[in-house]
Amino acid sequence: MPLSNKKIELSVVIPVYNEEENIQPLVERLVKAVSGITDSYEIIFIDDGSMDATVNRVIEMQKIFSNIILLKLSRNFGQHNAAQAGFDYCSGEAVVWMDADLQEPPEEIPKLLGKMKEGYDLVYGLRGNLGGSVFKRAASLLFVWFFNKLTKTPLPVNACTMRVMSRRFVKSINNMPERIRFQAGINSWVGFKRAGVEIKYMPRHSGESKYNLVKMVKMSIDGILSFSMMPLRFITIFGLVVAGLSFADMLHIIAARVFGFEANWGAGWAPIMVAIYFLGGIQCIFLGLIGEYLGRIYLEVKSRPLYIIEEHYKSQFGGK
Repeated sequence: MPLSNKKIELSVVIPVYNEEENIQPLVERLVKAVSGITDSYEIIFIDDGSMDATVNRVIEMQKIFSNIILLKLSRNFGQHNAAQAGFDYCSGEAVVWMDADLQEPPEEIPKLLGKMKEGYDLVYGLRGNLGGSVFKRAASLLFVWFFNKLTKTPLPVNACTMRVMSRRFVKSINNMPERIRFQAGINSWVGFKRAGVEIKYMPRHSGESKYNLVKMVKMSIDGILSFSMMPLRFITIFGLVVAGLSFADMLHIIAARVFGFEANWGAGWAPIMVAIYFLGGIQCIFLGLIGEYLGRIYLEVKSRPLYIIEEHYKSQFGGK
């Protein structure tokens, strides 16, 4: 639920994890960028279990800028769950989601909002230049290609985190109760009118990326399994292929016995191999069918919360 009943024109949602050195320049540039658009805005930081001074830096900024809100989660729940906490608690008619590393400059927000005024519910940033390492760019493009092949909710190529969403778009996201939140896929699934706008993509201001290879692979797996049935169907297809091969092998063995060109097999080899292939194929088929249902039930039946808020810091300082 929103933190305030007051009508806000613009909310900026920023999940943060060990970003202490980026907080001050981010806030200063962000306030300058959005205050030129509207005075009715809020900046919501969601601390995702930071182990450095990120929380203290945000509180220091609250003493200067009263529009800042901080939600401190009880532990690290992951970037996408932290972003969902911001979507649940924001109240803006337009909602910006961005990272804290300043790779997506706050100065680009007016460009996205300008495009939204043309009647779009979602406007996402497109990297106007190739930022990041060659490996990460290649991995990102490969994942998007693979995801789009396996699902019916295609992702835009070369899109970044920064995006602006309408209030009805955010409400639609908040009404989706699924436990594993792959926000890019959810954004695509929701629908509505959308567009991409080319923005500058800069080097990280300070610190290191939190997405190492293991986390990238995990996010990719979560994304594909959340929006595609194909991995489970591959099991079924594999089972059908194996069962078909065992049937063909059985025909070969029968033909060899009937027409007298039987190979020099040991006694009992033929029926054992046929039985192994056939039963193995049938088992894969059954596992695939059960997995179609079990995979969905397992993820939802636990119904654990997406995040737990340990503390809510709202500005008490009446800053700018």
